[in-house]
Amino acid sequence: MEADAGVVDTAASVGVRHGLRGVDAIHVASAMQLAAFDPTLVSWDECQRQAARAEGLPVYPETTTAALR
Repeated sequence: MEADAGVVDTAASVGVRHGLRGVDAIHVASAMQLAAFDPTLVSWDECQRQAARAEGLPVYPETTTAALR
């Protein structure tokens, strides 16, 4: 997926709202842009997963401790 102006703008907003680093914000913003396809964000970064949940995206794994079992 190309990081077009829409993804970049969304990433900037998401980054500010949730205190994410640039790459993490782009990852969440890209998933948000694909909302029509009902994406699940897969990440082991707790901040990224919290931001995705707050933006209405499902995440996997639900918790990092569950992923380590």
